[in-house]
Amino acid sequence: MPIADHTEMNQELGLLPEKLGKISGYAPLFTAAFGSELITPDRIGEALAMFQRSLTGRRSDFDYFMAGKQERMSDEALWGLHLFRTKAHCINCHNGPFFTDQKFHNLGLHFYGRTHQDLGRYAVTGDPADVGAFKTPSLRDVAFTAPYMHNGLFPHLEGVLNMYDAGMARPKPRPEFADDPLFPETSELLVKLSLTGAEKRALEAFLRSISLLLFGWPGRSCLSETRVAVGVKMTCRYIPGVLGSACFKALFLLPVQRPAPLDFPKGSQGYGGGGKRRCLLGGGRRFSSRRHGRLPGPSYGWR
Repeated sequence: MPIADHTEMNQELGLLPEKLGKISGYAPLFTAAFGSELITPDRIGEALAMFQRSLTGRRSDFDYFMAGKQERMSDEALWGLHLFRTKAHCINCHNGPFFTDQKFHNLGLHFYGRTHQDLGRYAVTGDPADVGAFKTPSLRDVAFTAPYMHNGLFPHLEGVLNMYDAGMARPKPRPEFADDPLFPETSELLVKLSLTGAEKRALEAFLRSISLLLFGWPGRSCLSETRVAVGVKMTCRYIPGVLGSACFKALFLLPVQRPAPLDFPKGSQGYGGGGKRRCLLGGGRRFSSRRHGRLPGPSYGWR
């Protein structure tokens, strides 16, 4: 499981059941799910896998456009789609319904022989051809999955587009690696694109058209606070009508964020309760939609 990987959470699976057993709220949840309160690595894996299978994206503007609703995409986004398929070469690797060829490619971001070296697929296969190769990710909901690349190198889409426009990284071996048979070469699929500023903005508009924030907006999600056994204040994201179960509430615990709040009066778009509530905006970035009146920011919830 990723939680046991030393580059992920570096958690010893043998110790995890005991840790979770000290959190009183988990016992009834495991009983409801498995018939007893026994916590084992296998049960943890099953619960996490079931949760992840439930994370299905909703239809984006692009999906509605493909279904015949042409008004769902702007002229700029349509231009971006054309560039995606032609001049920008994106579709060479980002194709199909999930915008991925499910293959592994070398983008030159392996930092071979340097502090942040990552050998990519080679660490699994041992095949020299896989050094520095990483799997093509899906571009679904890409506008909300920053930071980007396998190492989180770029905080914004703009940086990613600029790097692809330059043909990505093509590091040359230092003298000590001149005869190293493992020194990786950047994929030949990547070439300098010479995109204009307007073309990059059109590409970003298209990428936003295939993105839809998974975890709701006002009226679709809310945040409730709880405390775990160690006394760390956490936020539990709860989505009524979608994954509105106690198991989901317990599994999806996130640290509380304290960005600047905005007040929305009773009766405002998506509001579902009495009196005034405060909407927390996170991430420091802004997002808007002329169609759905979504709130700015990639993550938010009612408080």
